[in-house]
Amino acid sequence: MGALASGLRYLWLEYIEAGPAEFASEQAEALQDYLSACLWEQNSRKTGKEITIPDYITLRRSTGCVLPFLVCTDLIIQHRRQKSPISHLPDSLFYGEDMQNLLVASADCVVWHNDALSFHKEVLRDGDVHNLVLIVSQQYNCHSYTQAGELVLELLHDRIAEIELAYEELKSVASPEFHPAIDRYMKTCRDWIPGTHEWHMTTLRYYFSKTTT
Repeated sequence: MGALASGLRYLWLEYIEAGPAEFASEQAEALQDYLSACLWEQNSRKTGKEITIPDYITLRRSTGCVLPFLVCTDLIIQHRRQKSPISHLPDSLFYGEDMQNLLVASADCVVWHNDALSFHKEVLRDGDVHNLVLIVSQQYNCHSYTQAGELVLELLHDRIAEIELAYEELKSVASPEFHPAIDRYMKTCRDWIPGTHEWHMTTLRYYFSKTTT
């Protein structure tokens, strides 16, 4: 926990405090959700309690710790480049249905992608039960893990479509002055999805899964 706490402290002091108070509140909430979800996941491993798909999707969204970084990625880039003042969405837009749909759908795409590509290593080799492919396989009585993976892929495609829909609806209700901030959020979300895939294809962490049938 020492390294994690030190990293979060650095992130907070270096970047988050430079932003609006609303932004700091959003980050604190997202990080609190992440830590709470990690405790839930650890307890789930100890008890062996069966996890439903809806519960897993909700909690996986937090254990992946994607939401805090979706929110602050562009702030960090702006801070480093010092090219423009930091712009941020007000709470009325950030906590609105469209923005939240955009963020959670993007986070889901990233963590489901991870579950699919880490399946062989983390489930078949290491025995982890917290994986969407495994849970879908069990609860839909799939005849193979390949079928479960295909179902997860369909869910991913649906989620990507929901990201685009949420983006369009958000811009339709927001004042034009907030459109640049919305566009930056959307660019971040779009970049994270292929970026996640590229990372999985190049990292040695999942080398096992790429060589196992």
